[in-house]
Amino acid sequence: MIDFDGPPASFPVVNECVRRLGFTPSSMYYAQSSTRGHWHAVIYIKEKVSLLPRIFAQLYIGSDPERERNNFIRAYWLNRRDKYAQILFEKKL
Repeated sequence: MIDFDGPPASFPVVNECVRRLGFTPSSMYYAQSSTRGHWHAVIYIKEKVSLLPRIFAQLYIGSDPERERNNFIRAYWLNRRDKYAQILFEKKL
């Protein structure tokens, strides 16, 4: 899930970023965030990607840098490997 703090990047831009990373997108949709004016892009790819490369890919595609920093902290420093490490605010650290 890509977190945009404002209007999301266009579909062609996001799709091109995903392909440059070597992934094969199977579907994508945009959803308005619960925060006014913010958006999420949910991208499904055919490849299985481990957590740290996924965080880098999300950052590369345009996700909020603070969100991805927090994801990195959860994944690397807190040794999180479960799917919920991608949640923006699971709990306060």
